[in-house]
Amino acid sequence: MHLIAGWRADGEHGSEMAEAVMWGLTGNREFVIRNLRPLEVAAERLDEERARLEASARAYAHEVDGVALFGDVHERNRVAFEFAQLLLGVDPVVNQ
Repeated sequence: MHLIAGWRADGEHGSEMAEAVMWGLTGNREFVIRNLRPLEVAAERLDEERARLEASARAYAHEVDGVALFGDVHERNRVAFEFAQLLLGVDPVVNQ
């Protein structure tokens, strides 16, 4: 397993999991295929999908102590796929 992302989880700012995981997956094949660039994702869009993004990260990879996410190559790819689906919409090629 490899580190996908780490983030702060203090009560003042809330969780930064969605942002950290998205940046940690930069360059992942799913992001490249869908042309998903973290720098171009609006904060409002992240806020709209935050609960589902974090739930999918927890479902397909391994959260440790509420501050890190680990996964093997297949788990990373699945988390990236889910993030792309949620942030960009359903991929028409995959869901025919």
